[in-house]
Amino acid sequence: MPGNFRRACFGCIELMKSSWYDGKRWNYFRRKQGNIWRR
Repeated sequence: MPGNFRRACFGCIELMKSSWYDGKRWNYFRRKQGNIWRR
């Protein structure tokens, strides 16, 4: 597998992972805030 292709794939995967993690963290934060406000 060519090095630049693998690097591009890795960067794409990292970007997807970071965006997915950010969304999950934001959802968790919102849920936690909701629990605090509900309580």
